Amino acid sequence: MGLPTLALTPAPASLRGFGGEAVQVLGQAQLLVAFGTGENRREEQVLFDVVDMPYNYNAIFGRATLNKFEAISHHNYLKLKMPGPAGVIVVKGLQPSAASKGDLAIINRAVHNVEAEPHDRAKHALKSAPHGKIIKMQIDDADPTKLVSLGGDMGEEEAANILEPDAKPRKQKLRKMSADHQEAAKAEVQKLLKAGVIQEIDHPEWLANPVLVRKSNGKWCMCVDFTDLNKACPKDDFPLPQIDQLVNSTAGCELMSFLDAYSGYHQIHMNPADIPKTAFITPFGTFRHLRMPFGLRNAGATFARLVYKVLYKQLGRNVEAYVDDIVVKSCKAFDHVSNLQETFDNLPAAGMKLNPEKCVFGVHAGKLLGFLVSERGIEANPEKIDAIQQMKPPSSVREVQKLAGRIAALSRFISKAAERGLSFFKTLRGAGKFNWTPECQAAFDELKQYLQSPPALISPAPGIEPLLYLAASLVAVSAALVQEIESGQKPVYFVSEELQGAKTRYIEMEKLTYALVMASRKLKHYFQPHRVIVPSQYPLGEILRGKEVTGRLRKWAAELSPFDLHFVARTAVKSQVLADFVAEWTPAFVPEPEPVEQPWMMYSDGSWSHKGAGIAAVLTSPSGVPIRYAARLQFNTTNNAAEYEAILLGLRKEKALGIRRLLIRTDSKLVAGHVDKFFEAKEEGMKRYLEAVRSLEKYFTGITVEHLPRGQNEEAEALAKSTAYGGPHSPGIFFERTPFVKHLETGWLPKDEEEAKRLQLRATKYKMVSGQLYRSGAIQPLLRCISFTEGEEMAREIHQGLCGAHQAARTVASKVFRQGVYWPTVLKVCVEQVKKCESCQRHGRSQNAPQYELQPIAPIWPFARWGLDIIGPFPVARNGYKFAIVSVEYFSRWIEAKPLGAITSAAVQKFVWKNIVCRFRVPKEFITDNGKQFDSDKFREMCEGLNLEIRFASVAHPQSNGAAERTNGKILEALELLEEVRVEALEHMRNYAIGTSATYNKKVRPTELLPGHLVLRKKANLTAVGKLESKWEGPYLIKNKSRMGSFRLATLEGEEFDHSWNAASLKRFYV
Repeated sequence: MGLPTLALTPAPASLRGFGGEAVQVLGQAQLLVAFGTGENRREEQVLFDVVDMPYNYNAIFGRATLNKFEAISHHNYLKLKMPGPAGVIVVKGLQPSAASKGDLAIINRAVHNVEAEPHDRAKHALKSAPHGKIIKMQIDDADPTKLVSLGGDMGEEEAANILEPDAKPRKQKLRKMSADHQEAAKAEVQKLLKAGVIQEIDHPEWLANPVLVRKSNGKWCMCVDFTDLNKACPKDDFPLPQIDQLVNSTAGCELMSFLDAYSGYHQIHMNPADIPKTAFITPFGTFRHLRMPFGLRNAGATFARLVYKVLYKQLGRNVEAYVDDIVVKSCKAFDHVSNLQETFDNLPAAGMKLNPEKCVFGVHAGKLLGFLVSERGIEANPEKIDAIQQMKPPSSVREVQKLAGRIAALSRFISKAAERGLSFFKTLRGAGKFNWTPECQAAFDELKQYLQSPPALISPAPGIEPLLYLAASLVAVSAALVQEIESGQKPVYFVSEELQGAKTRYIEMEKLTYALVMASRKLKHYFQPHRVIVPSQYPLGEILRGKEVTGRLRKWAAELSPFDLHFVARTAVKSQVLADFVAEWTPAFVPEPEPVEQPWMMYSDGSWSHKGAGIAAVLTSPSGVPIRYAARLQFNTTNNAAEYEAILLGLRKEKALGIRRLLIRTDSKLVAGHVDKFFEAKEEGMKRYLEAVRSLEKYFTGITVEHLPRGQNEEAEALAKSTAYGGPHSPGIFFERTPFVKHLETGWLPKDEEEAKRLQLRATKYKMVSGQLYRSGAIQPLLRCISFTEGEEMAREIHQGLCGAHQAARTVASKVFRQGVYWPTVLKVCVEQVKKCESCQRHGRSQNAPQYELQPIAPIWPFARWGLDIIGPFPVARNGYKFAIVSVEYFSRWIEAKPLGAITSAAVQKFVWKNIVCRFRVPKEFITDNGKQFDSDKFREMCEGLNLEIRFASVAHPQSNGAAERTNGKILEALELLEEVRVEALEHMRNYAIGTSATYNKKVRPTELLPGHLVLRKKANLTAVGKLESKWEGPYLIKNKSRMGSFRLATLEGEEFDHSWNAASLKRFYV
C-alpha cells in the first residue's frame, strides 16, 4: 500500500494465526475505510494490525470494524449490508475471485497437527492440474523405468508438532540391532535420503530410535519410536471415519477399486520449526524428517484432513477413505470408469500419488478394514476365522486372552457372542491356577462349528425399517438387527453383553429392556435414521410408556425416548440364522395336558313387582365359589319374560368368563322346556327370547337345563325379589342396570323424573365403545368394566402372581386402574386378596405397634408382690454355682438374689422360704415366667399352703414380668463390669499405697541396725512405769534380721526371744 514502516505504531502483543502458530505483529496503522458510492457512502477510520505473512487476502475485518459500520454479512450470497446516509449499502463479492482464493487457501494453507482450529471445508472444486514441482522416485531396484511421482510442493501440508510449554527435550540412546535389521535400516535411510524425505542433523535436542517391521510382502518398513515426542504433543481432534458406516456404505456395490497412497505420510511437508524435533538415531548417523513421518501422534489425523479436502465432493457418493486407504465404489458397473476418472482428476490437485503395487481396480469383492465386502454384503475376514479354526485348545491365560480378542474381532458376525465366550471369560477371571474345563472345551468346539458357516451381513437399505430381535438368558443379553428384503430377513448386526453383578438378578422383563438399551447404545447410528421395529412376545412398549414405570426402567425409558421404536408381536422368522438365534434364546414350551373341564352351575330366577322387574343369576364354579349377578328391568314385562332375561344375563356373563360347560337350573318349567326342546314356543315374544338363547349356545360346548322346585332356588329368588323392589344388596353382588346400558346405547330414559335425573347423572361416567362398557377415570383414560371373577383373578395375579411383589391393597388397586380396567368393588377385593395371601401372612413384617392398651401392675402394699426369675448359666464358680435366682419387690424395688448350682423346684422353694417369707413375711402374690421350676406341683402346693397366688407371664412376652426382667439386666450389667471394677479398685489401692508410702518416707530418719548390735527395747507396759523411771529396758543383742525393719533379739547371755521386734520399738545402745 506504499505506507512507510515508520508510520506504524507499536503493537501491544502478538497474534495467534489460523493454524495455531504465533504471529509477530509489526505494528498498527490507522487507515480510512470507505463503502458505497456517491451520496450513499460511508467512511470510517479503522485501526489495523500489520503482520508479515503470506496470505490470500490483503486485509481482514474483525468484529470491531463490522460493529462500527453496523454491517451484516451473508456468506452464502457473498454480500455485506450496512446502513448508509441515503439507504442500505450493499457490498457484493465476486464469486470467481472467491473460488480462486478458496483454491489457493487449500493449496497453500499450513495444516497443523496440534492445537489447530478445525478448518472450514472447501466449498469449490479442486483443479485437476498438479501444483508445484514433482519428484520422480524409483520403486523397483531391478527396473529403473518403474517410477512414481511425489509432490515436491504438495500443498505445503505441514505436521507441526507444537509441544507443551513445559516440555523438556528427551534423547533416546541407540538401541542394538541385528545384522539384517542394520542392512534394512541402511537401505531405507539411503532411499529416504535420495527421495529428500530426510536429511542429516547435528546436535539434535530430541532423538528417537527407529523400529523395523516386516510387511506382508516381505519388505521392511522403518518407523520411528516417537513415544517421548508424542507425550509432549497435544492431540489433534480431527475425526476419523466410523468403520461400521464406511463398510456398510461400501457393501453391495457391483464394482470396487482399492487405492493406496504411496508413502502417503511422506507426501506432507513438515513445519520448518518442528523438523529438528523429528530426529532419529541409527548406527549410520542422526537424521531428521523433512516430510511427515509415520508414528507421530497426529499423523493420521493430518493425512485424513488432507484426504477429506481433496475428495470431499466424492466421499460417501462414490468414494470412501480411511486415512490412506481409498475405495472407489460403483453401485452399477457401467459407472465405475467415470468414478475412477473423477477420482484421478481430484488426486493430482493436491499432488497425491498412488502406489501401483497396492492398487486393485475393478473387483467385485475385497478386504476393507478387516471385513470382506462384496455385492452380496459384508462377510467375516477368512483369515480371522482361520486363526480361530486352526487354534489349539488354550493352555495358558495368555492364549485365552488371544482367543477372547479374536472373538471380539468377529463379534459382529457371531450371534450371542457373550454367551458363547462366557466360559472363556470365567477362566480369565479366575484368581487361581489356569483351568481349562470340559465346559470350556465344549464351548470352544461349538464356536468352531459355528464359524464353519458364519452368516453374511447386509448393509441397511434406506427406506426399509429394520427389525430388532431381543433375547436374554441368566448371564447375558443379546440383540440381532435385521432387515427384511425380497429373499427374507437378513442380519445387519449382532450385539451381546455379559451380565455381571446386580444385572444378573434382573427379572426377565428388565433383562429384555436392558438388551434394547444396550443395542441402542452400540447401534445408535442405525437407530437414529430409521424407525426400528421390535418384535417381542412381551409388552415392552406398554412397560416403558406406562405411568407406573419407576427406578431403572424410568431411566431406560428416558434414554430410549429419542428413538422411534415400534413394538409388535413376534411372528415367524424368515431366516434360518435368525430362527436359530430366536430358538436358542426362547424358553422351551412344554404343553400341559388339557384338564377335563367340569360344568358350572347357574341358578336363575325372575321376579315382577309394581316397581319393576328384577332378575338374578347365581353362578357356582366346580370348586363351589359363587358369583352373583342381579339386574333391574325398567320396562313392562311378564314373569316368563323375566325368567328368560335372567337366563340371558347368566349366559352373557359366562361367555365373558370363558365358561364352556354349563348346567342351568331354573324354577320356570315353561322356560326349561323351551330351552331343552320339550315344549314349543308359540308366542312371538317367547320365540324371540328363545332365538336369543340359541344364538348364545354356540359359545358353549355343552348346556343342560334342569327344572327344580321353587324351594330349592331360594338364593336366586331372594336376590331377584330384592332387586325388583329396589332393596339394598351386599357388596359381593354385581348389580347391573339394564336401563343404564340402554340409555347409553339408545338414549332411553325412565318415566320417573327422579330416576331419569339419577340415571343421566351416573351415565356421565360411563361410555359404550364397540359394545363394551367403559368407565371414565379421574385422571386416567377409559377403564374397561370387567366381571367380578376377572377382577378377582387380576387382583390375585398382580399381588402374588409370577411378577407379583406382594404389595399392599391400595398399591394393588392402583395397578389395577393403571391396567385400564374397573369393577365396582376394586378396593374391597384387593383388601381381601392381600388378607388371604399366605406368603404375606407368613413372611410379612410384624406390627410393632401395641394392639391393646397398657395394663399397669400397681403395687398393693410393701412386700406384697414379688417378681421371680432365673438368670444364667454363668461360668461355673466355686461350689458349682452357675445360675442365680432373683426376686424383686414391686413396691420398694428391693432385690433378693442367691447363686444356685441347679435350678430345681426344691432350690426355688428354699429361696422363697428363707429369703422372702422368713425375712419379709408372707407376700400376697408371685409373678414368674413359665419355667418348670416355678410351674411345678411342689411349688404350687407350697404357695397354696401359704395362701399365695402365682401369676404366670405370657409366653415369649417378658414385659409381663418387667420388674424382674429389668433387675436381671442390671445384675448382668454389674456382673459384666465386675472384673473391670475389681481392676479399677486394685489400681486405686496400689496408687493409694504408693502415695501413702511417699508421704511416710519423707519423715523417715534412717538408722542402721545390724546383727551383733546392742539395742534398747521399749517397755511393753508403759502405764506401769513411774514418771521418773526409764521407759527402755536392755540392752539386748540383735541376733538376726527377720525382714525389713524387724529383728530377732537375745539377751547378753545368749537366750533368744520367741518373737521379733520392730525397729520403731528399738534404739541403738552404744558402749
